[in-house]
Amino acid sequence: MQTDFELDATGMACPVPIVKTAKKMREMTPGQTLKIISDDDGFRADIVAWCESTGNEFLQLDEEGGKLIGYVRKAA
Repeated sequence: MQTDFELDATGMACPVPIVKTAKKMREMTPGQTLKIISDDDGFRADIVAWCESTGNEFLQLDEEGGKLIGYVRKAA
C-alpha cells in the first residue's frame, strides 16, 4: 500500500503507539496516509478504536513477522 509517512513504534507498549500516531497525524494534511509498525498486541484493537473516536479512516491491519502494521488515512 502506498503511504505518505511511516511510524515505527516497535518496542513501545500501550498507549505509546497510539500517542505517537496521534501526534504524527496532527502534522499531516487530510487525505495523507500513515503506516504504523508495532509489536504491542494491544495495538490491534487500539488503532481501530482510535480511528473510530477521531474520525480518521482505518484502512487495514496486516501481520508480518510478529509485527502489526496498521494503515490510517487522515480525515478531512
